[in-house]
Amino acid sequence: MKDLSELLNDANINVDDYEEMEVTELEVKKVKNSLKKLMKKKRNGWKKKAFSAAAAAVIATTILGFSFPTYASNIPIVGDIFRAIDGDRFANFQAFSNEIGITKTNNGISITINEAIFDGETVFFTYTIESDKDLGEKISLDAFTSAKEIKFNGSWQQGNEIERVAENQYVGVGWLASPDLNDPTVDVDWNIYRILNGDGEKVADGKWHFDFSVGATNNEELSINKKSSDDGAEALVDKVFFSPVSMRVYYENKFPISKEWDDTRIEWIVRDDLGNEYPTLIEWLSAWTVRDDLGNEYPTLEDAGWSGEIFENGWIALEAVHPDATKIIITPQVFLYKHKRPAAPAAESVRFLEDIIIELQ
Repeated sequence: MKDLSELLNDANINVDDYEEMEVTELEVKKVKNSLKKLMKKKRNGWKKKAFSAAAAAVIATTILGFSFPTYASNIPIVGDIFRAIDGDRFANFQAFSNEIGITKTNNGISITINEAIFDGETVFFTYTIESDKDLGEKISLDAFTSAKEIKFNGSWQQGNEIERVAENQYVGVGWLASPDLNDPTVDVDWNIYRILNGDGEKVADGKWHFDFSVGATNNEELSINKKSSDDGAEALVDKVFFSPVSMRVYYENKFPISKEWDDTRIEWIVRDDLGNEYPTLIEWLSAWTVRDDLGNEYPTLEDAGWSGEIFENGWIALEAVHPDATKIIITPQVFLYKHKRPAAPAAESVRFLEDIIIELQ
C-alpha cells in the first residue's frame, strides 16, 4: 500500500529523458493540493531525506509534465478526483468506478457527476463544479442525497468534500450510506439547492438535480464474532465486509457508566500484519442505548441517573485491505470523558483493550 512518496522514490526518473511540456493552471493547483496533504501526514518510518526527494519530484512534475501515461498514473490527482480529495482514503476508487458523465447548468454554474462506485452499502461519487464567477476559496453545498432503495422510515448518512483546484473550478466527492442499500444496483437522487461560502453564507442559488444508477462491486463477508474486554468495557467485532475499494467492520460495544466519568466512547485502530494502517472513511452508529441493571432503557445518561451501561452497534468503513495482508489487527481504544455535567471539569482518559486479530482466508 504505497503512498505518493514511496511511488516517487521508487521511480527511476531522469529529467533529461522527458520533453518539456506546458502545464495548465488546473494541473499545477491539483499537484500543489496533493503535496500539501502529503506534508500534513505523519507516516511511520519516513526519513527527512526520503521526504525531501519525494517533494522535489512532485514539484518537478509541475514544471516538466510527463509525456508517458505510466508515470502520469503514478501522480494521484491527474484525472482522478478521488485521489485529489484524499489520496489516502480514496486511493484505488477510480479503478473500480463507473462513468456517469451527467452535467446540469443553472445560473452560470455547471455541475458534472463524473464517476460513482457502490461498495454494497455506501455510494461514493465524484463531481466537478465550474462557475462563470468567483465563488470563493472554500465552498459547500446545500444539498440532499437519497436513493429509491432507502425505506420511508429508514436511516442514512450523506456528505460531501470539496476542493478548489483552479479559478472558478472545484472538484468534490459525495457519499450516501444506509443499511437499506443492499441491492445489486442503487438508484441515487441528488438535489443541490444553493452553494455556500466558507462562512456558510449563500453565494449562488440554483437547482441542480441528478438521478443516476450504479451497480455494486464484488464483495465478500467474513463472520468474526470476537471480542475484547477490560474493566467493564467490551468491544465485539461481529463481521467484516470486504470490497475492492473498502473494508467494513461491524461492531457491538458495551461500557459501564460511572460516577467518575460521564461519557465513554470506543474508537478503533485498524492495521494489518504488513504494518499498514487503515484510515476511516465513514462511521455509522446504528443504535445507542442506555440500560440499568434491571434492563430498563433510558434516552439519556442523565435520565439513567449516571449509572448503568451503554450499548451501541454500528460499522466503520475503511480503505481496502492490502492484497498481501494475511491478518487484520483491530485495537479498540476506550475514551473516557468528563464534560457533560456543569460541576464536572473537562477531562479525558484513554486506555487500550486487547487486540482482536482476524485471520484472512
